[in-house]
Amino acid sequence: MSSNSSLTYSLHHLHFSFLLFPPFSTYNSKWHCGVATPDHTPHGRGYDTSLHYFDAANDYYNQSYLHPCKNEDTNLIDFWATDGPAKTQNNPGDCSQTHQPNATCPNEDDILGRQAVADINAHDPSTPLFMFFASHSIHEPYEAPLSYLEKFKSVDVEVRQYYDAMVNHVDDVIGTIVAALKEKGMWDNTLIICTSDNVCKKKGSLYDPSLSPLSALAHALHNSFSDDVSL
Repeated sequence: MSSNSSLTYSLHHLHFSFLLFPPFSTYNSKWHCGVATPDHTPHGRGYDTSLHYFDAANDYYNQSYLHPCKNEDTNLIDFWATDGPAKTQNNPGDCSQTHQPNATCPNEDDILGRQAVADINAHDPSTPLFMFFASHSIHEPYEAPLSYLEKFKSVDVEVRQYYDAMVNHVDDVIGTIVAALKEKGMWDNTLIICTSDNVCKKKGSLYDPSLSPLSALAHALHNSFSDDVSL
């Protein structure tokens, strides 16, 4: 369990206890809160449906497992749908950062976003819906749609170019979810809580504090309870 997993674990149980799940709940996100048994999955913990990966990160384009242990199978796919492998939703194995045919290799955040939209479209708006959506971005590995990288081709620091492209892309994905809520007539009766995860840590990485306009704040919060800003 990573340093912040215990907090995540406790928060999951916290919202279970005070929300007492409405008639339908769905989870589209990174899980990283247990995988040992079916009871540790989002479905096992109370969500009706889920589309997620279990580890800290997977590949944005082929959903491959990125952190195999010694002698472990390196061809594992880390993508799960409620109670089994998401075989019909993960991309073909040849999809990658450099190979992104639009029809067959969508970015993982597009896949998660489309599932969230599908959940909204299928929901009866006369009953409550609890949705947990957490994008893969902005998180390693450094992968973004090529069209978004092209938008930021003037950025001369590669990692910052990826950061900008990933932020811009996930902003658009969230926009599709908001648009779906409005089209379904659910927007005016929806509470959205925005929170965030670790940022601005490793020099020379996607989380390099020097790349952030909030670098001083990030340094100040680095060893505190929370190391970034939530809205």
